Amino acid sequence: MAAFAQIWGGRRERVGAVTILASLLSGYVLMNQWHGLGLWPFILVDVICLGMFISLCWKSPHPWPYWASGAQGLNLMCELVGPQHLSRPLATALLVSGYGVVLSLLIGTISAIRRRHNAAKRQTQEIG
Repeated sequence: MAAFAQIWGGRRERVGAVTILASLLSGYVLMNQWHGLGLWPFILVDVICLGMFISLCWKSPHPWPYWASGAQGLNLMCELVGPQHLSRPLATALLVSGYGVVLSLLIGTISAIRRRHNAAKRQTQEIG
């Protein structure tokens, strides 16, 4: 999905894709290298990603950064509750929030493709 957004998306979609990839990569590195630190490195990465998505919301005419920010905020809140309360509903909410971020990026990328296509169509109609 991130590669799709990098190739076909606009500037905001590309930044969102890099944010998602950085989150996944840092999560992979943190899981494999720093076992004793607990969830704090993951929480720090999620706070940074939430900040990136909120910055994409700034003056954005498109709704997908707001959806991604909401899903990332839910992800962060689920992690702040902590593993001591990690029940099945909380784990499900954590999983769904991750899919929500990726789905909102997909919707934003498809919207960017449609905007470019419509702009090109208008331009050819003006010329012809």
